[in-house]
Amino acid sequence: MAQLVRRVHWIPATFVAGFVLVVAVNGALVWFATQSFSGLDEEHAYESGLTYNQTLLEAEEVARLGWRADLSIEEAVDGHVIALRLSDKRGEPLTGLTIDGRLIRPTNVGLDTSVELREVSPGYYRSRVLANLPPGLWEARLVAIDTSPQWQMTQRLYLR
Repeated sequence: MAQLVRRVHWIPATFVAGFVLVVAVNGALVWFATQSFSGLDEEHAYESGLTYNQTLLEAEEVARLGWRADLSIEEAVDGHVIALRLSDKRGEPLTGLTIDGRLIRPTNVGLDTSVELREVSPGYYRSRVLANLPPGLWEARLVAIDTSPQWQMTQRLYLR
């Protein structure tokens, strides 16, 4: 009987060590998760949520305008060029607008970049982005700040 006790005395210690290991790994994962991403996409998420119905009504008004947008982003020598072609429902170019926006990296808030597109020809707006944008998925959020209702668009872009 004494030999049997000597042979199995390590079993309880193994269970305790296993549980300590699981708790330590889970603790490390929780720490890394809370330090890397807050889960919030905008700074004032609560306030935006309160005005969400108004935002939906404005989006319906903009949709009735029938504006068409063609957005592209291309690599240039010293950065990237973002280009937007805007036309009304008849295909006529929309001129004289001020387009502001952001290029957002969904996985890393620190890489977000502001852009201001200037009209270079009727209905054609461009901006040079001097930031070093890494390849991958980006989201462009553009707003024509001088229209009523306020036109805006969001489009995912993939940089190679």
